[in-house]
Amino acid sequence: MWASSLISALPSFLFGYCLSALNTVLVTGDAASPGACLSGEDATCPTGSTLRDLDLPTVQQEVATSLLVAGAWLGSMMASRPSDALGRRATLLYNNALFIAGGLLCAVAVGSSELFAGRFLAGMGVGCGSGVVPVLLSEVSSPKNRGAVGSIHQLMINLGILSSGLLGYALVEDVPHGWRYVQGFIVVPAAVQLALAGLVPESARWLVKQGRIAEAKAVLRKLHGGGGAGGAGGGQTDDEIGREVDGMGGNKGEEHKGNVSWAEVFAYRRPVMIGVLLMLIQAFTGINTVVFYSTTIFELAGVDNTVLATVSVGLTLVVMTSVSGILVDKAGRRSLMLIGTLVMALALAILSGSLLWLNATPRAQGCLAVAATLLFISGFSLGQGSVCWILLTEIVPSRIRAQAFSIFTAINWLSNLFIGLFTLSAIDAMGEWLLPSSGGGSSSPSARDQQKVGVAGLYAVFCVLSVLAVAFIYFFVRETMGKSLEELEEGGGGGGSAGGGSADRLAFDVGGAREGLGDDSESTNALLQLSEHGGADDEDGEGACRVLI
Repeated sequence: MWASSLISALPSFLFGYCLSALNTVLVTGDAASPGACLSGEDATCPTGSTLRDLDLPTVQQEVATSLLVAGAWLGSMMASRPSDALGRRATLLYNNALFIAGGLLCAVAVGSSELFAGRFLAGMGVGCGSGVVPVLLSEVSSPKNRGAVGSIHQLMINLGILSSGLLGYALVEDVPHGWRYVQGFIVVPAAVQLALAGLVPESARWLVKQGRIAEAKAVLRKLHGGGGAGGAGGGQTDDEIGREVDGMGGNKGEEHKGNVSWAEVFAYRRPVMIGVLLMLIQAFTGINTVVFYSTTIFELAGVDNTVLATVSVGLTLVVMTSVSGILVDKAGRRSLMLIGTLVMALALAILSGSLLWLNATPRAQGCLAVAATLLFISGFSLGQGSVCWILLTEIVPSRIRAQAFSIFTAINWLSNLFIGLFTLSAIDAMGEWLLPSSGGGSSSPSARDQQKVGVAGLYAVFCVLSVLAVAFIYFFVRETMGKSLEELEEGGGGGGSAGGGSADRLAFDVGGAREGLGDDSESTNALLQLSEHGGADDEDGEGACRVLI
């Protein structure tokens, strides 16, 4: 089970690796000038920096960074169709072609065009993987370990971020053209997954949806079963596997087949909206500024070795995501989300304050900035980082899960694209607003001081958004721990204390009833009454159910 999950999640590793690999190798020297690196005028420019070989002004660096995200947005939007038509497994295996092509283009680039094309193709692979891996992990796990298995997605993302930092540290400083090896490494995990394709399972729920019941039972037997009637070794017995398949809809014949329309997806208004808002919260509480521009921000804080500081971010991500994976099936999803987001808000307040008010003591400012950043990363990894992805797979039914996840990941990547394009500009604008120039005299603030104040202001905004996120999670996200995906479907998923999932589903079913039975049929009227009262849990709903029977 665990080996299959780890191999299946290799696209998640490439998610994190590709996201930070370019930032690791875009390193200047003391002159802080890309042109001086290319011309050789700046002898302090690292030997393996991309800027030694390619003419990449700051604008083109931002474009290269953002093209990965643009490709990921497109890939996430396209992922649902092949995931539903071909299966989760086949989609992930075919997706490796994008990683291999993108990695090779980046590694052999002789100009910005090849680098841009490679980043875009790798981004498409990242987007497709981000939409399929969490779904597959949730659908191959059991209720007892779904949280731990689901957290592998974020753990692998963080391992990718850490690996790119370590490779960058080892290859960029002293190895000629070292950046090419960092980019070329993208090919390796993709090739490993293809070589070990036999360990990548198909989703039993997808197989049930296709009517392939025997194959679904075989997958569950391989992942969870003891292989016999007695369930030797603590696995599920054949009878338990049979009941699990029946719970997935294996006894419902053809009703699970057929394409899912977008109208059906959006009929589940409340869970879809909660998923979209969780994705916006994850993006707009500051995590991507750390990943995209960690080197710049640490440098502004006065940290001497910015590459090592960035590696420390990756290491913290890995350790705290592992802690989250251990706790998520014990403490619960909602609790970890609340605690983690509160820690993020506290850390952002500390970071913003240190950059604003400790300029007289640069060493203390740098140490506190790094400590606050690592605290922020810890809070994110404990809650939003891994738990958010788990919740998203639990709040929508399996029939619409692939398409709903395409919406969620597309919103997330679109938000990342916005942040990647405008973070540095927002820092400059906020710095000028909070610390305006005074006409160029001796008392005029330096560009560095303005940037530092701009970073502080941006983190203060993220702090406020984090506090608002705590309120949203408290009032609208409910606990999903310990329930099967089918039980969550019956109960309306994670759609908040007020319910809403069942009513949304019934509201959609009314449309089908109108077509099949007619507007004036007694059954349709009863179904309308049931929908209006929020589901069969209400007293009036029970009466409506009796009418339907």
